Amino acid sequence: MSTTQDRREAERQSAHEPEADTEAEIRCLTGPGEACELARAVDWASTAIGPVAGWSQSLRSTASLVLHNHSPMLLWWGPQFVQIYNDAYRPVLGEKHPRAMGQRFRDCWSEVFHILGPMAERPFRGGPASVSDDVAVLLERKVPREESHFRLAYSPVPDDTVESGIGGVLATVTEITEQIYADRQLRTLRDLGARGSADAQTVDHACISAAAVLKDNPWDVPFALIYLFDDGAAHARRIASAGLDPALLERLAPATLDLAGAPAETPWRLHDIARARRIEFMAELPHAPESLPRSPWDETVRSALVLPLASPEQPDAYGALICGVSPHRVLDAGYQAFFELASSQVVTSLRDARALEAEHRRAEALAEIDRAKTAFFSNVSHEFRTPLTLMLGPVAELAVDPEFPPHARAKLNLAHRNALRLLRLVNTLLDFSRIEAGRVQASYEPTDLAALTRELASMFRSAIEGGGLTYEVDCETLREPVYIDREMWERIVLNLLSNAFKYTLQGTIAVRLSVQDARPVFEVSDTGAGIPEVEQPRIFHRFHRVEGIAGRSQEGTGIGLALVQELVRLHAGEITVRSQPGHGTTFRVSLPFGTAHLPADRLKAPGHATPAAIGAEAFVQEAMRWLPDDAGSQPPQVLSTEIVPDVPPVGLSIAAPVSLRPRVLVADDNADMRAYIRNLLAAKFEVEIVGDGRAALEAATRERPDLIVSDIMMPGLDGLGVLRALRGDKRLRDVPVILLSARAGEEARVEGLGTGADDYLVKPFSARELVSRIDALIELTALRRKSGERFRALIGASSDAVYSMNADWTEMRFLQGRNFIADTNDASSSWLERYIPEEDRARVSDYVQHAIDHQTRFECEHRIRRLDGSQGWAMSRAIPVKDEHGTVVEWFGMAVDMTERKRIETVLRDNTAWLAALKDAFQAAVNNEPLTVSLDILTHAAAGQMQGQARCAFHIADAKQAGLRHVAGMLEHGTHALETVPIDAGSVDWGRAACMRQAVITPDVNTEPRWKDWLWLARQYDYRACWSFPVETVAGKVVGTFTIFRAQPGQPGARDRELAMRFTQAAAIIVSRQQEAEERAHGVEALRHADRQKDEFLAMLAHELRNPLAPIANAGELLSRMVTGHDGAKAAADMIKRQTTQLTRLVDDLLDISRITQGRITLQHGPVDLAGVVTQAIEMVEPKLREKRHTLTVETTTRDTPLFVEGDIARLVQCVGNLLTNAVKYTDPGGAIHVWTRPRGTHAVIGIADNGSGISAELMPHVFDLFVQSNRTLDRAQGGLGIGLAVVKRLVHMHHGEILVRSDGVGHGATFEIELPRIAMPAGAPIEPDTAGIRSRRVLVVDDNRDAADSLSMLLGVLGHTPEVAYGALEAIERAQTFLPEVALLDIGLPGMNGYELAGKLREIPHLEGVRLVAVTGYGQPEDYQRTREAGFDEHLVKPIDHDALQRSLG
Repeated sequence: MSTTQDRREAERQSAHEPEADTEAEIRCLTGPGEACELARAVDWASTAIGPVAGWSQSLRSTASLVLHNHSPMLLWWGPQFVQIYNDAYRPVLGEKHPRAMGQRFRDCWSEVFHILGPMAERPFRGGPASVSDDVAVLLERKVPREESHFRLAYSPVPDDTVESGIGGVLATVTEITEQIYADRQLRTLRDLGARGSADAQTVDHACISAAAVLKDNPWDVPFALIYLFDDGAAHARRIASAGLDPALLERLAPATLDLAGAPAETPWRLHDIARARRIEFMAELPHAPESLPRSPWDETVRSALVLPLASPEQPDAYGALICGVSPHRVLDAGYQAFFELASSQVVTSLRDARALEAEHRRAEALAEIDRAKTAFFSNVSHEFRTPLTLMLGPVAELAVDPEFPPHARAKLNLAHRNALRLLRLVNTLLDFSRIEAGRVQASYEPTDLAALTRELASMFRSAIEGGGLTYEVDCETLREPVYIDREMWERIVLNLLSNAFKYTLQGTIAVRLSVQDARPVFEVSDTGAGIPEVEQPRIFHRFHRVEGIAGRSQEGTGIGLALVQELVRLHAGEITVRSQPGHGTTFRVSLPFGTAHLPADRLKAPGHATPAAIGAEAFVQEAMRWLPDDAGSQPPQVLSTEIVPDVPPVGLSIAAPVSLRPRVLVADDNADMRAYIRNLLAAKFEVEIVGDGRAALEAATRERPDLIVSDIMMPGLDGLGVLRALRGDKRLRDVPVILLSARAGEEARVEGLGTGADDYLVKPFSARELVSRIDALIELTALRRKSGERFRALIGASSDAVYSMNADWTEMRFLQGRNFIADTNDASSSWLERYIPEEDRARVSDYVQHAIDHQTRFECEHRIRRLDGSQGWAMSRAIPVKDEHGTVVEWFGMAVDMTERKRIETVLRDNTAWLAALKDAFQAAVNNEPLTVSLDILTHAAAGQMQGQARCAFHIADAKQAGLRHVAGMLEHGTHALETVPIDAGSVDWGRAACMRQAVITPDVNTEPRWKDWLWLARQYDYRACWSFPVETVAGKVVGTFTIFRAQPGQPGARDRELAMRFTQAAAIIVSRQQEAEERAHGVEALRHADRQKDEFLAMLAHELRNPLAPIANAGELLSRMVTGHDGAKAAADMIKRQTTQLTRLVDDLLDISRITQGRITLQHGPVDLAGVVTQAIEMVEPKLREKRHTLTVETTTRDTPLFVEGDIARLVQCVGNLLTNAVKYTDPGGAIHVWTRPRGTHAVIGIADNGSGISAELMPHVFDLFVQSNRTLDRAQGGLGIGLAVVKRLVHMHHGEILVRSDGVGHGATFEIELPRIAMPAGAPIEPDTAGIRSRRVLVVDDNRDAADSLSMLLGVLGHTPEVAYGALEAIERAQTFLPEVALLDIGLPGMNGYELAGKLREIPHLEGVRLVAVTGYGQPEDYQRTREAGFDEHLVKPIDHDALQRSLG
């Protein structure tokens, strides 16, 4: 029995059991609490759910559950969502309680219905239950539009008394507003603390960081301002803001505020804040509403809280924090506490920032002192270098002077040795000061570390062994080079060896290099005095010296080991010390392999270098000085302390003739240095000396030198300034320059060379090295000048065409064309007109003038007249040739033939452009855009490829190919006189080309007689040549023409014809596609029209078939009920009912297959027990089974293990019924039919097997096709349309299932199986339908078919009802006013006034407001059901009426 009949039965029972209703009412609303009391007081009869007496059992049970529950719960019932809630839900309602009890959801929660309404509708309409962890809404509670947050769960409440099966929605509500507030505020406070500590570099940074955090929480802090006070709180400065539009910021919060005035005149009450340090609440901001900020929910923020930023330990406030108060929250104690905590976090950040600023100031002061000290060391060291140069140089000269007295040579050695020691100390100080200042720039190169270390260690062998020590050197060859700065490594090794020798008086010194833990490790060990343990942590501190240690000397600066540590760190290495007093010390240096740890810009290729002789010698000479006097000269391997000659004695130098000497200019502000260098160079060079940079420039300008030697540090214009001036002078820019400087180190050398110096020497320098470098640079400069001239000549000689121009290009001196262009053997002033086409002459002249003005290379790509007279392309280049004074005397150039390259470039460019246009045109066609779009793209592309020398147009042929219509191209601008031309031999060229199906070429329309009637058109569009080409499809059909118009007369070239061929081919494809698409569209529309006609025909056919079937069915039912004792009459009545049922099923199948194929069937899904499906299907065919005496066996699952699927039970019964009908039809009388249900994995299966006629192998693949039937025989002419199995298959697929068929052939029966996805058994037992006990009703029957009306009236009478018949609408209205029916069965297709209109009229009759209107019609499409519902009908029955459905409708 249907749910509708259940509902009617429940209504009937409720009408007869008032006592039970009263008890139920008392039970469901009785209980303690205000909500129960309020529910009992509500007049439920005035609500949409009616009085409690009429409530369904489901509503009563759920209402009782809600009212007696301790969790916040809310019940919405019925389509109007009438509310019932409990006491726990009252806080959610706020002031809406108590009027909310019994209110409609929409009325109670109007402000949030647009959010919550759809969420409730979803489960009410059959969707799944919904759960939302956080729903944010604005409610009218404590404040207007109060921000609220809830955790919601909406579940459908089943109710069998309503047609949908769902009576309402149960809402479980948990308010989480305070939790959301707390989480949000804690996150803000946490971020204020975390980011404030991290970003508080300054107080301004701390304020900006705090504002950024507050900006992330606009819900609690819609806007924020931070002001800081100056000392004395006389002024306030705005530091940061959040949530304010920049356009409004200055208006709301000025950047600076004067706090010295009257308190009332100070915005934001900052005067009071600065003095009283109390919190101020501004309930209404004194600003225009349009200038105030807005909340995230677009509400104006009208109030703010102003909080002092003050620390308890500080007498004055730092400033003020101004926070907007959310208009969606109550400013309660918790909300204000949040603001106070936020201001505390800001104060903490400000306090930390101030402390950090103070610390930075202290650190900067210390750093400044340290920098001044380092600069002092650097300056002192620089001042030492120049006198050292003047000491070491003359000492070296005296050492080689044969007249120098031998007895004074020991004192000379003493002076030389101490000068070297002083130089080593100076270098150490300079190195350390550069490292401290961060100015060291190392150069790392791959080095054989073992070989270099062995070489450095060998320099100390003489001194160590001369001191009576054992010296061990064990340097293991490494597997790969190590990237080091060789000069720095030298300092590391020599310092550590010098230290070991100094503090080792006996025993052994060992040097080792090995690989440990995949890193090269260098160790220097000794058996000397050792280092006390307390001193070891400070051994690498600068200026630290360990006192009281026995050694060869107590001299030292205390920076040697500190320097070593810094040099090791520059290599990303590590140095450690291990020492035991009295047993010795080991220094260990560890470096990494590879380059990943080094700056990429400081790496360089491997080179050949040796340790600096002066640097190494200084260390060894100092070590030798520590030996006893007798030990220093005894051992045979001790290093000689004799002075090595630096240059040959001046008197022995071979002087060059004065006229051949190179001229060297020397600039230095130190007179002794000038004299020293002049004496050093006078034998080989002509030397001029000057005392400063300006004098050097004047001397060089006056007479060009071959080389300049300049000191860097000079008064006025320094050496770098001289260098820049030289490089900016065209006449002097190539003069080589050597810079001399006391500034050592890579960074100083890079700076000098980067400015343009050719070489850089550090004082003190080697005299021999200076002379050698001067020689090399002078020779190199001469070679460079000569090679440059040769190089330019070589380039000129290797050109395709070579030419020479005079200085101003007015005359071409010669040109060798090399079979490319004509030669010019004599000077010519008309070269421009002879070789350059007119269109390029101006551009070439501009390029020439630019080259002359700037004396730079001429380079230009231009057109040129070739040797054969044709026009080609050339790339011309020319360079200026200058004399010794830098004046351009002529130009040498070349011209390369670019003609073929330009042709290829043009072809590639045209092809690329054409392919792009073709792609766009085809894409437009694929997108079904108008044909003109694609053809416009092609015509514009074609015109573009002609480079503006021609225009194009396209004409399309009409359907009859009688005329051409312009659709794209040139004619779209101007006259439309020739929009259409005829296709014939006498037409204009494009009409003629379409007629003749070949190109029509008119070189000159002025001379073509055929054009005499069309010359006006040619003159209007300014063209002389017209070339028309037909556009022909592959099928040979001319669909249009493509025409090219040229302003100049002429024939089309190969490129023009290729372009036309491309266009016509592409256009033919596009036009053909469009025409095919139009034909398909017409065909589709025709199919749609035919389909609509078929649907209309089927609907009308069903109506016309059902109308006569209705009285037949009624008559059959009457006969079966009235004739009880006559077997023949009973058989006849059964036969009528069977045949009527068969006809009805055929009509339904016919309509179903139509609706299914169009996707218009909607399944009513629900859990379905397959046993029930089988039972109902068997009931459908039971009469035929008896008639043919078949044996039916049924095997289904038991009640304990039922099989459930998700589906539409009516459609599944239809599927099984169709299969059973086929089995009965195609099985001989007395046959066997077996039906079963069983599980199969995750699916459930319904099977039907018979031993009937079977299915042939040929028919098997088509058994589910439409209108397919097996071959009929005379004894099996059972009728049928051949659509039943097709309907079954489609319905099964709509249930996501499969249908299978097996048969061993004709005569062997067939087996069908329906396989559907299985679901778990639903909770609750199904209620069996019951049609018994329906009370008598007054029923008005209205139908213009008298047989149908009378037979239905008779049947109603037999069923115990009181019928009244009317055969028209007006008669029905008249009878209804006196008969007062309870139910009206109305035909829809009534003449005059149809059933829809009649229903409206009946509803208007007094005393008939509650009449039940039932549509009885032959129309059964879904849209028919929808229309009857909209017209006010309560139910829709399709003729012939199912009598059980009729009973339920009357119940």
